[in-house]
Amino acid sequence: MKILVITASEDVSDEVATIEALFAAGLEILHLRKPGFAGDAMEKFIGSIAVRYHQRIMLHSHHELVERYGLRGMHFPARKRSGASPLASNVHISTSCHSPAEVEQDAAAYEYVMVSPVFDSISKPGYRAAINRESLSACCGRLNRRVVALGGITSHNLTVLPRGCWGAAVLGHIWGHERCADRLHAFMNLQDAAQRYGKATKL
Repeated sequence: MKILVITASEDVSDEVATIEALFAAGLEILHLRKPGFAGDAMEKFIGSIAVRYHQRIMLHSHHELVERYGLRGMHFPARKRSGASPLASNVHISTSCHSPAEVEQDAAAYEYVMVSPVFDSISKPGYRAAINRESLSACCGRLNRRVVALGGITSHNLTVLPRGCWGAAVLGHIWGHERCADRLHAFMNLQDAAQRYGKATKL
């Protein structure tokens, strides 16, 4: 199982240092989501991250910057999914779904889909779990779709995610810590949990 990290929507301390530390520790995919950023602010933020990591970044907005900076690809929320397509053949695309039915209906064109909320959200208090995990597990087993679970995931509950999840995306479990070292420690614990999940689901 892959661990994906989503950036905090607002500015946080030592953010770029944390992102680069996560990449150095093995993070394969970062979702860069800053809904309040204008194009120039987003461009400045991308430019502050070491170029060698750009190919691991999925961008949620200002998709014209993907090709310009050699980013991994672009993410489309559910409301912008209609007509979504990559700008180039080597650009990956992902999307968000909020039910197994959505995955079955709309996800075929995407490299992977984020399905949420699987557990009660950490970053959005009051955003409660709404995914039937048994249905999601059945969906993962029945379809050839890469499903990424999202919402309230920690190193403690990751191992009980539905069988067949390709990945788990986290936000609050990382950025809820103030220090870069603590964020990195949380990520490494998630990696360990992901290995245990992989072993358990292959039994």
